[in-house]
Amino acid sequence: MKISTKLMAAVAALSMAAPAFTPVASTVVAHAAVITATDAKANAEQAAKDQAQVDANNKEAAKIAGEKWTGSMTSSNTSSSTSSSTKKSTTSSSSSSKTSSSSKTTTSKPSTTKKTTTSTTKKATTTAKKSNFRLSYKGVAVTKRAASLYSINGANLAKTSKTLKKNTAWKITALVSLNGVDYYQVGTNQYLSSKDASFRRTGTAHVNYNKHYGIQIWTATHGFVKNANGSAKKLPGQTNWKVFGKAVINGSTYYNLGGDQYIDAAYVTVK
Repeated sequence: MKISTKLMAAVAALSMAAPAFTPVASTVVAHAAVITATDAKANAEQAAKDQAQVDANNKEAAKIAGEKWTGSMTSSNTSSSTSSSTKKSTTSSSSSSKTSSSSKTTTSKPSTTKKTTTSTTKKATTTAKKSNFRLSYKGVAVTKRAASLYSINGANLAKTSKTLKKNTAWKITALVSLNGVDYYQVGTNQYLSSKDASFRRTGTAHVNYNKHYGIQIWTATHGFVKNANGSAKKLPGQTNWKVFGKAVINGSTYYNLGGDQYIDAAYVTVK
């Protein structure tokens, strides 16, 4: 019992002499708080440095690209995109304007060409109608219907009271062309219109020429007769053709092949 009392007194004395004790948990929390604040400051400083580097990089990139630095990467990209869009829009507008202009030019040219072509055609037709001539001609004309006879004095044509019966044949001594219409002389100042009659075949012409070549076909006014493609129309050598009379053109004899087509008698034999 006495021992217990002594022990208790010793314990009490030790308790009074021991230094103040700070709980371990409290110390750890305080230290963690200090570390956290330090890290946050360091992180903020590092973030600021990183942003400064990013801005510097963007500024240098903008300088190289020749664009004005706006101080923000997002803003720079937006500006660049807007600029690009504007350029594209301008280019598109310019292209559209050019296309429109080209379209107008294209529309204008064909119109001018048509007018010119029409005008040229009309002039050519008018010229053909005014090309009047007279040829000495030997042949036979057969009437298609009851046909009136005409008198011709210079370029003046007059209808007479005389007519020829249908399907009758008449010798021709001359061919006169007035305003694009041929008239066949069948008597003294008596002419039959080519609209009312046709030539009768008078023989067959053999082309006395090398078979690998040909002879030119001419018009009554000694012009070239041409094919549809514009090339000269010719009769191959060693071939035979029907003829419908003969005429004197520029002092030489030519055989008529039908219509306004003639061949030089010097290169053929007619039977």
